[in-house]
Amino acid sequence: MQKLERSNSYRLLKLREMLFRRTDESNELAMNEIKDAMEAYIINGKYDNRTLRKDLETLDGMDFEIVRNIGKHGKLLYSYQSRLFETYQLRLIIDAV
Repeated sequence: MQKLERSNSYRLLKLREMLFRRTDESNELAMNEIKDAMEAYIINGKYDNRTLRKDLETLDGMDFEIVRNIGKHGKLLYSYQSRLFETYQLRLIIDAV
């Protein structure tokens, strides 16, 4: 049982990392792209859409805000858009230094 819990936790952490690195306000991923990326991240990992949707809801419930938008042809797109600093804030910091 502990091994299963560890793999689920690992999958959640990898999903969080992948969304943090690959998505923002202008880059969103559809479920099939998330599935392909997760299978590339985790060797021998096979995931269905239902599992990944549940994981996205879990992350969203844990203050990792997942933004959902409707794309072309009604496709649901997911992204993580919150960042520690916004671009204009980083420019202010750079100018101050």
